[in-house]
Order: sequence, then structure tokens, then C-alpha cells
Amino acid sequence: MFKDIRSEYAVKTAPLNEPSEVELLLNTMSAEGWELYTLHEAETESGKPCYNCIFTREVEIYEEGETPEIGDIKSPLEKMYENSDEPYNQCVQVQRKMKEKKDKIKQIKSKLETVNSEEEHKLLNREISHELKNLQDMKAELSDVIQPDKMFDTIETNKITILLSEELACLADKDGVNDLLCETVKLRQKLTDELGYVIPYVKFDCSEDLESNEFEIQIRDIPAYRGAAFPNARAIKKSEINVKPNDAIESYDEISREAIYWIDEKQTKDYWEKGRSAVEYIADALEFVTVKHAEDIIDYGDINNYLDIVLRQNHYLVDSLIPEVISVGEIRYILAQLISDYVSVRDIVFIFEKIGDFASDEDEDVDIVDEIRMALSRQISKSLADEENNIACFELNDDTVDLFCNLIDTENEGTEVDVQSVEKLITKINQMLFEEGYNPKKTPIIVPVEIRAIISGVLKGFLPKIRVVAREEISKDYRLGTLGLI
Repeated sequence: MFKDIRSEYAVKTAPLNEPSEVELLLNTMSAEGWELYTLHEAETESGKPCYNCIFTREVEIYEEGETPEIGDIKSPLEKMYENSDEPYNQCVQVQRKMKEKKDKIKQIKSKLETVNSEEEHKLLNREISHELKNLQDMKAELSDVIQPDKMFDTIETNKITILLSEELACLADKDGVNDLLCETVKLRQKLTDELGYVIPYVKFDCSEDLESNEFEIQIRDIPAYRGAAFPNARAIKKSEINVKPNDAIESYDEISREAIYWIDEKQTKDYWEKGRSAVEYIADALEFVTVKHAEDIIDYGDINNYLDIVLRQNHYLVDSLIPEVISVGEIRYILAQLISDYVSVRDIVFIFEKIGDFASDEDEDVDIVDEIRMALSRQISKSLADEENNIACFELNDDTVDLFCNLIDTENEGTEVDVQSVEKLITKINQMLFEEGYNPKKTPIIVPVEIRAIISGVLKGFLPKIRVVAREEISKDYRLGTLGLI
């Protein structure tokens, strides 16, 4: 992650006849990580004798534009020391030191009144001058600490954070092999290849608020998912094992809605299914969360990156669209909606062309996202089809379609929705799709285009990995095979 280790040097001076000044300089530099390289006598520009002190330290040099992704995962003890750097703690510490310094000056002044020797008077006066200078420095430090501008440095949030319990901290240990880091980089490459979606760097941290073996994924410092994983064990679906293995840990995967066993890695050789390691399990959860919350993750900087790609191929297209026809905010919304439904935006120039076609349409009933999805029918179909261009799917029967049409009418006429019917529908979909072992990413539910968005919104609240696709979004080059009616 870093290019090289560089040695830094710093030259400092201290008065030749002021041992306390030299001691203060050495302690200050040591606290900042510097080591004394050489010390020799010299003269200042005004001819006064002094010590020239050369200090050195090593620093890691990162490649331009690169941010160390793994970060320094901090232990509770390190966090305790880190918290001392907060403005309030700094203020308290500086004020305490100032009080100690004032008390010391008083003691010196009192001592000064009792001595008779001229030499002692000079030494004490020199000591008072030194302490007063230090006191002035502390006042300047306090003035800097209490500045309101410092608080702006604390406002920035992290787009993606993975919090780990103490038991899982080893998965992101900076002194280890960084398995979890490798998995996040692998996931970024996967999402870039499949969806044209580049997730930002991931921050890792320890949390005392988590239970044993728990992890939590946060989006912009807000919890988005919490689960459990076990180092040196692998997660295997309960449905794939007839008998519970000895010492296996039972758990439940909220994303796939499946019961799982965590089995010691040494025992997995006894099963055909090898399962997922702890880092793979956390990476799968990260994929789900980052796709689901694409709208919260993608910002204007990301949109600028997409715009740069379009500009390199068709400068006129961008100039003609933004901002007269469509705003950058609207483009961000469109791309986030596509990604959150696992629709690839890799062909970004084509998408911008279609935005230009549909955004200028004066028909207020036109939904640009739906129109673009239909324009991307070949891409959507390919992501669902097998090698022979067949797409296995479920379809809604007339009663279910009417149920969701009532959901739309609720907004306009206040029609009461049959909640029990919706719950039964969710249970039936779960049985037909998940319990039968179908891959939800490859087995969509086909619905009428006019209610696709609302059906997708309702179902994803209960079945996170479900894919809802309009019939109009299936290209004529592909064949639909219905597995059943819902």
C-alpha cells in the first residue's frame, strides 16, 4: 500500500547555557517520534553560543492519491489515549499545566525573596524567565485549542465502516495478512466489473458495543447491518447438512434468510459444501449493504467520475444535458436506483444518451428510471439468463397484481391495504424461491411495468435479495420460463 519508507530530518537549536531548554527540546521532539541524530556546539546568527540538534525519524510514503484502506484498527486502550486528543480534553490538560506552571512561578518568586546571593538571584530570575516563556507558549496553545474552527475537522463522516468485535479484530489486523482487506478489494473489483459501481475505501475499527463475534456495517456512520461470524470456521447452509455436526454453532443469515451452521474448518473436509470463511461471509454482507444503500454512498464526486468517462467520448452529450435538461442530482438518483436493483451502469455513455432521449420528453407520466431500464433490456436479460439464453422466473397471478394496484391507489384514494394478504404473499415467495434453493439474483419475479417499482420496494423490505423485473425489460432475444404463479 505504501511506496517506500523515507527518513526525515529536522534541525533545532537550544541555548548552550540553558540545560532546562535543552531538556525541554529533547522531550518535545521525542514525544513527536523524533530521535536525536547529532548534537554539537555552534553559534546563532547573532553570535550567541548554542547547541545544534539534528533529529531523524522514518515515515511511510504513500503513492499519490492512495489512501491506506485497512487503517489502524485500534484497541480499546489505544482509543482511550486517542480520546485525549479531543478539544475538551486538550483544554483541560493545558489549563492543568498552566496552573502547575503558575504555582511553580510563585514558588520561585517566594524563594527569590529569601536568597541573598547575587548568583542565586540571577539563576532564579533566569528560571522565572524560562517558566514565563513556557506559560506564554501554553496560553498560545490554549488559544488554538479553544478555536471553534477546530471542530469542523470532526464533522466529516466515513462512507463505509466495518466495526468488529474483539474476537474478529484479527481479521483486519494490520500486522497480519489482512484477509478482510483483500476481500473488500476483491468485492470492489467484482462490483466494478458487474455493475460499473466503484465503492469507496472501507474503514475498519473495533467496538466494545458489539457482542462476541459480532460485526456491524455502517453507512455514513449509521448502522446498516449487524451479523455474526467466527474465525477459523466456515458457514454452511443447514439445508445442505442432514445432521448437525458436533460443536457446530447455529446461526441465521438475515440476507439469504437461511439457517446456517458455523463449522470448524478442520471438519469441513467431511462435507461436499465447503461453505464461506468469516472474511467471505462479511464481504457478502458488505456487498448486500453497499448495493442496497447505493443512493447514500454515491456522491457528486462519483458522478463527476462518470461524467469524465462520458466527456472523453462525447463532450457534446454532457454539454447538451447539464444543467439545462437534467441536473447532476437527478443523474445521481438515476444511477443509484439502477445499481440498487443490480442493473449495471458500465455502459455509462449509452445511459447518458438515453437520459437525453427521455429527460427532454414533456410527458409528466414518463418515469426516466423505468424507461432507461427498458432501454437496458439486453443487459438486464443477460444478467439473468443461463448459457442458452433461458430465464427462469416466477410471475404474479391476477389477484396479486390487483393487491399491488391497491397499494398504488392508496396514495390517491385512501384505499385500505390488506396487510394479511401482503404477509401471506411474502411467506409464499420465501417458500417458492428461497426454500426451494433458487438463486434470487438469477430467478426474478416478472411483473407489469407500471407497478414494478412499488412491488420491488415492498418485497425488498422483507426479502432483501429479491429481483423484480418488468416483462418489458426482458429482451426478445431471451426466453422466459415460468416456474410458477404467485
